[in-house]
Amino acid sequence: MKQTDFARTLTCYLSKFLPGERNVSTNTIKSYRDTFKQLLLYMSTECRIKPEYLSFNGFYNSRNHPFTRPGITYILKKYFNIAKKSNTNAVFTESINPHMLRHYGECFKMVRELILSCIWVIII
Repeated sequence: MKQTDFARTLTCYLSKFLPGERNVSTNTIKSYRDTFKQLLLYMSTECRIKPEYLSFNGFYNSRNHPFTRPGITYILKKYFNIAKKSNTNAVFTESINPHMLRHYGECFKMVRELILSCIWVIII
C-alpha cells in the first residue's frame, strides 16, 4: 500500500526533525508519538477514517485553508470555555493555550478529549 502524505510527514517529523533539528529528548518524542497514536485511534474508531486514508487534506478549516497556530489556539480556547461553562463544579485554569497541554497530567486527558471532540466537529 502506498504511504500517505500524512504518514510520510509524521514519520519524518518523529524520526528526523524532532531529534535532529529540534534536539528534543526521547521522552518528548515518545509523548508526541503517543499523542498521534491517540489521534489515529480516535480517527479510526469515532470518525471511521482508517490511518491509511488519513491525509493532510483533512486538516483544513471551514474556508478550505490549512489550520494555522492562531486558528488551533482559537478552537482550543472556544471549546475550553464551553467546557468551563457546562461543568461549573469542575476546577479550570483561567485560560488555556496549546503549549499547556504538554505540562498537565490529568488535565491533559480532559483537554485531549476536548480537542478530539473539537476535531470531530471540524470534520463534520
